[in-house]
Amino acid sequence: MRFDFRVYGVALFLSACSPSGDTDVPEDTDVPEDTDVPEDTDVPLDADGDGYPEGVDCDDTNPAAFVWGPSGGSAELNTQAQVDAFCDDFVGVSCSTGTVNDLDIQNTLISNVDGLSCITAVAGDLIVTDNDDLTSLDGFAALTSVGGDLVVAHNPTLSNVDGFASLTSVGGGVWLQYLDALIHVDGFSSLTSVGAIVMMDTGALTNVDGFSALTSVEHNVYVQDSDALTNVDGFSGLASVGGLVLYDNDALTNVDAFSALTSVQGDMWVEYNDALTNVDGFTALTSVGGSLWVDGNDALTNVDGFSALTSVGGQMTIYSSYALTNVDGFSALTSVGSLTLYDNYVLTNVDGFSALTSVGGDLIVDYNHALTNVDGFSGLTSANGDLRITDNPALSSSDVAALVEAIGDLFNAVFTDGDGA
Repeated sequence: MRFDFRVYGVALFLSACSPSGDTDVPEDTDVPEDTDVPEDTDVPLDADGDGYPEGVDCDDTNPAAFVWGPSGGSAELNTQAQVDAFCDDFVGVSCSTGTVNDLDIQNTLISNVDGLSCITAVAGDLIVTDNDDLTSLDGFAALTSVGGDLVVAHNPTLSNVDGFASLTSVGGGVWLQYLDALIHVDGFSSLTSVGAIVMMDTGALTNVDGFSALTSVEHNVYVQDSDALTNVDGFSGLASVGGLVLYDNDALTNVDAFSALTSVQGDMWVEYNDALTNVDGFTALTSVGGSLWVDGNDALTNVDGFSALTSVGGQMTIYSSYALTNVDGFSALTSVGSLTLYDNYVLTNVDGFSALTSVGGDLIVDYNHALTNVDGFSGLTSANGDLRITDNPALSSSDVAALVEAIGDLFNAVFTDGDGA
């Protein structure tokens, strides 16, 4: 799995209208001489002639007062000179509030954004991408809010995001992607509200402590390909998230920071983190609304951290976990949308699923080379899919037959060919 994106320019559309219609002269009313009755018109009034009509223009008496602001425009800055001159124009606008709609700095040779120190808010998206010489974001020191997405990506020489130290809220997501020199995110230490966090391909990142003020994230927390990251302690305050993805972080050894996390509304993926030995940080987690994938974590020996988990709304998959000997950590689990145990070399039993009573879809147990019994599934009382138990060479056909006898009628179809004799 790999993800990438490009964010293109944003466009501003301004429209306004003013009431119009026939102007009726009441009967028996004398109209003074030399008084013209206005003709019908649908043209909005633009008193200062700047092209921004009344109701859109923040000051219709001043032709210079429209440039930025909540009802003004979006800025696309392409050169260092444009960045440096930005605030000279901006502060000269009499009705300026310090807000721009969208701000796009993309594919430039700028080295800093110091000239943007007058900006206190971005109503829409703030996009800073593909700037090879950019080393600092300190010019955003006055910025307190971003209404849309904050995207910082493909800036290979940017080592920190300290310029966002005053930022408290981001309505959309914080995207940090392909930042080869980024070593920390301390600049987000004031951030208390955010729609999502996406960190991908930040190979030099050593910690995420800058997110320590967050207690919830509406959508995903996504950390992928951060190969120097050993822990995620910066997420220690999170109690709920919309989704959680920890994917292919080679040095990640633990998830202890998630000890306060009680629910994941959407999907949860813990995949291909080669140094991860346990998931003890998830001991407070009681529900996953979407899918739960625990795959390809070569050093993971147990799943005891899921001991409080009672339900998984979507597909649950334990796949290619080559050091996992048991699933005892799922002893509280009572229902799943579907369940797959596949290609787990040293898994010997499924006793950890003894409390499981309901499988909404398929139950699949394939290619688990050391599995000797499937008694842990004998407590199932409802299912709505297929039962497949195949190619588990250490599992006797009699054990499979006994399970099919006990629960086979719950399933739409049963497949057991390929099991050992």
